[in-house]
Amino acid sequence: FFFFKQKTAYEMQRGLVGSEMCIRDSNMRTLIIWGLLITSILAVKTFHMNPRHNRTTEEVKKNTIFHLSFPSNPTTGFRWELNSSVVYCNYTSTDKIGEFFPPDQTHPGSAGRQVFMFIANNIGEEQLRFLYRRPWTTENTKIMDVLIIISAP
Repeated sequence: FFFFKQKTAYEMQRGLVGSEMCIRDSNMRTLIIWGLLITSILAVKTFHMNPRHNRTTEEVKKNTIFHLSFPSNPTTGFRWELNSSVVYCNYTSTDKIGEFFPPDQTHPGSAGRQVFMFIANNIGEEQLRFLYRRPWTTENTKIMDVLIIISAP
């Protein structure tokens, strides 16, 4: 049997003694609560795109954050790219390929999701074109046009 001596407050790190441990832990809880609160206020909408249909229309309210989510498998070399200028929405990334989320590990080789995030900042209609292609070629395998209709809040 091994017995471990419990450390006293003097043996612990200076920043982690007594009530300071509770303060450190409560900071993390505060961040989580604020994150959940902000997310619920902003009400992010996610639209799952179906590449079998080359056109779709989605409606959002002004000042809404929305995601366009496409099935994607970058192991094939193909990826979705935003191929249009954005006027009524703010695209939140510096590149035009969005963010990739890998598939569930229970289905190896299956497609993940490629997500593009926008903020609808003006009332109007925004025509977005996405191309599914390999970056080193000019050939497009799929083209998807998404019409975003932005209305008053």
